[in-house]
Amino acid sequence: MEVSCFFIIDLFCVPFTDGADLSLRLADGVNKCSGRLEVKFQGEWGTVCDDGWDSNDAAVARQQLGCPTAITAIGRVNASEGTGNIWLDSVSCHGHESAVWKCKHREWGKHYCNHNEDAGVTCSGKLKQK
Repeated sequence: MEVSCFFIIDLFCVPFTDGADLSLRLADGVNKCSGRLEVKFQGEWGTVCDDGWDSNDAAVARQQLGCPTAITAIGRVNASEGTGNIWLDSVSCHGHESAVWKCKHREWGKHYCNHNEDAGVTCSGKLKQK
């Protein structure tokens, strides 16, 4: 799969990923709405770096996952570190995007992170029924 980017500023892009096989999940949390954020891209699960990770980014992830209100945007404090690819870095959401990968971010797979910088989310309440 080829991903085209519209370059906004140096090294950042908004990807045109419509129709791509992308998924989002939380791993190693205390419930289904907390944990390390992972993205499936090109058939492989990978993590999201916490560079710039904030409450707007967490709100988009929480909405996309169908979880209740995000109460924290976790960075560098996860109990477990991911492995494999770090797919997204410097994610910058406004809060209204329909998916984390529709927010501004560095090119897919380009990062300046280690897994001790994996981003995460903790939400309050119960998982919404889909």
